[in-house]
Amino acid sequence: MRAFAKLLLLVNILFVSFPEATSFTWFEDLDEDVIEPYITKLTLKHKIGQMMQLNIDQILTPDKSGLDREKLEALIREWSPGSLLNSPFSNGMVGDRSGWNAVEWKALIDEVQNLYMNTTLSSGVRMLFGIDSVHGAVYIENATIFPQQINIAATFNPEFAEQMGSITAKDTRMAGSWIEK
Repeated sequence: MRAFAKLLLLVNILFVSFPEATSFTWFEDLDEDVIEPYITKLTLKHKIGQMMQLNIDQILTPDKSGLDREKLEALIREWSPGSLLNSPFSNGMVGDRSGWNAVEWKALIDEVQNLYMNTTLSSGVRMLFGIDSVHGAVYIENATIFPQQINIAATFNPEFAEQMGSITAKDTRMAGSWIEK
């Protein structure tokens, strides 16, 4: 179990700290000397925190209009969680909105990342971000929305599926550095 936990932590650190690693072939050539300085700086609590994933609702203001810095700072100081997932709009509209625009997402992600990297526990390890972009960048205003994957599959057109993925990736990347150093 301990080896598995160490592997999970290692994979999290690698994906966040070395985004150029886009396939699993790099793992075979991994030099542990590159990773060891990161791991040795982490406390046991931080290692546990790196395997935690916060729901974005945990760090937003009650009206979900922005970041609650005090909540986030407390969570970072206590645990330094490894990732943040979801959208404040995943349970429906917030007020009269169904998503933030790319500029608003980028501002939130940058603020979270800056806060995270300026803590004593960050040790140079960045936080992962995840958002549901399964059939388009659904939670980003003015992004392209596509049908569900089963509908794309029914077209028997792999080029269309690939184009859908490319557009979704572009729209999602416009909103910030989700998993990039």
